[in-house]
Amino acid sequence: MNGSADIAFVMLPQLQDSDLIVHSLLDEPLVLVGSADCCVLNTLDKSYENQRISECLIVNEQECSYRTIFEEYLRERGIVPSHTMELWSIEAMKRCIMSGLGIACLPLMTVNDEIKEGKLKIIPCVGGFKQIFSQVAYRKNKWISPALSVFIEITLKHARGWSCEEATC
Repeated sequence: MNGSADIAFVMLPQLQDSDLIVHSLLDEPLVLVGSADCCVLNTLDKSYENQRISECLIVNEQECSYRTIFEEYLRERGIVPSHTMELWSIEAMKRCIMSGLGIACLPLMTVNDEIKEGKLKIIPCVGGFKQIFSQVAYRKNKWISPALSVFIEITLKHARGWSCEEATC
C-alpha cells in the first residue's frame, strides 16, 4: 500500500482499493483441522455456542487473515478455546496438530496432503467461514517494468487453469 513493493500476492477476503489493481487468482477454502486419531472434537456446531472448548487453538501471527476470520467465527458464537498457542510457521502448526496438541483453522491448500494421507481430519464447522482468495495486487499509478508486466501476464494465464477441485482430488 505504501509503494515499497512492486507487486503483492495475498490471501485475504476480496481486496478492494481504488489505488490498486487486484486480480483474484483462486478461492481458498478455510478448514478447521485436528489430528486424525486424537482430536475429540468431531464437529463445531450449535452445541458449542457460548461454551469453552477443551482443545487448544493453534494459531499463527495476529495479523493473519484466516486467524482473524476464525477468531471472529468463534466470537460471534461465544465459543472460547481453553488456551491458545501461537506459532509463526504453518509447518510447525501442522506438526503440533498431528501430535494431538490442538486444532487450527488453515487454508485447505496448506493441509490437503496431510488430509489425504490421513494425518489430519477436517472438523466441520456449522455456518462456515468467510471466503478468502489468493490475489495479486499492484499499485494503479506505479510504473510497471516490462519484466513485471510479463510476470503478471504469465501468472494470470496460469491461474485461469487453477481450481480448488484440482487441489482436493
